[in-house]
Amino acid sequence: MSKINSYLTFITLILSLSFFSNSANAALSCSDVDGAYLYSQEPTPVYLGFFGSSFATDSIDNQFGTYGNQFNALSVRNDFGVYGGDFGAYSAENDFSLTPPAILKNGVIIGYLTSNTILTNGYSLAVVDSCPAFASSAPYFNPSNLTGLISVGGETAAVLSWNATPAATSYSVFQCSDSSCSSPVLLGETSNTSTTITSLNPSSTY
Repeated sequence: MSKINSYLTFITLILSLSFFSNSANAALSCSDVDGAYLYSQEPTPVYLGFFGSSFATDSIDNQFGTYGNQFNALSVRNDFGVYGGDFGAYSAENDFSLTPPAILKNGVIIGYLTSNTILTNGYSLAVVDSCPAFASSAPYFNPSNLTGLISVGGETAAVLSWNATPAATSYSVFQCSDSSCSSPVLLGETSNTSTTITSLNPSSTY
């Protein structure tokens, strides 16, 4: 057994199904997005927090946290930032953006955080703020549909493979640096049933 396999014992890599819908769907409800998480639609997606309680560290409702603070560069509440400004291509507050932050739950894109009323399943910050307090203390992940996940690695990289899931069009790959997966990092998406994870530190757990 290679050294990296022992380090991968506690790796939490969440792979989940990703589906895209072009059909009109009912508007998202407050309960739909509770626990859902946000990623920008940039070529390399950026984690933008999640819909959680005002006490949760990564919640966009925590005004003292990274993602709910109106002065933080990663916050959708920053009126002058990339993700909260009126003119940013990836902003939730740009009325004309076609690439606002995506809302994901169980790894599936269920809608978009946006003030653009034309987009299907758009959900604005104004609607978020009208919701009762969100209850989730961490992003909601459920990789239960995935089976057969195995890893084979060397010193600083690992190849992950898994069984194909019926009806899946692609798989989202997340990496966590702690067992609670409180700050997941989206590594990318693939239509294959394997992927290579690189730049691992042999002395760290993931």
